[in-house]
Amino acid sequence: MCVTLAVHMPQTSLCHITNGYRSADRPYATQVEAFCKQHRLPYSNVFVSICVYPKTDDPQSLAGVYGPCTVILKNRCIVPDVQIASSDDFQDLTYNGYKKELAGLRIRKYLDQIYDLSGLADDKRVEALLAVARETTNSKYAEARIFRPLVVDDVDKVLDACKREIPKDSWIQPEKPAKHPMQPTTASAETGNCKGRL
Repeated sequence: MCVTLAVHMPQTSLCHITNGYRSADRPYATQVEAFCKQHRLPYSNVFVSICVYPKTDDPQSLAGVYGPCTVILKNRCIVPDVQIASSDDFQDLTYNGYKKELAGLRIRKYLDQIYDLSGLADDKRVEALLAVARETTNSKYAEARIFRPLVVDDVDKVLDACKREIPKDSWIQPEKPAKHPMQPTTASAETGNCKGRL
């Protein structure tokens, strides 16, 4: 696989993966959603922001900015669910585009950095993610989004700031008993997609 997908977070946030970790567009969620809808870009308020690195790059290069822990993801679980990607911070692009548009200014440079991957086959998604990652500069990073929470099955490994692997049993929380034990469970998009063969 030619790309590495990772999420950076504080160690205190690792426990949230057990029950489904989510990102947020605070404090600009309204503006981000409005910009996406105006330009027919895929959007969901349930999502995870994922850093996209070419395989040759250090996936911990942004750990100091977004959190000391680097969660390396399983591409076969994540790639099929990637809906959108950008060659810079997605929230920054959409929020700045929203403001410029309100002011009657041109926004083409913002739209040109956002890519709708929702209709692509998995191999084409990988090619697109690599292309997006290669467009970035040292001051930027490529971002991809999945429209579901991140779950334990999505995680390949977790590294601390010193690149040491953090054992899963130190951050996975025990499962809580269901409130209604007799209620049947059904599969949903939030459980992840680990049936791919990437």
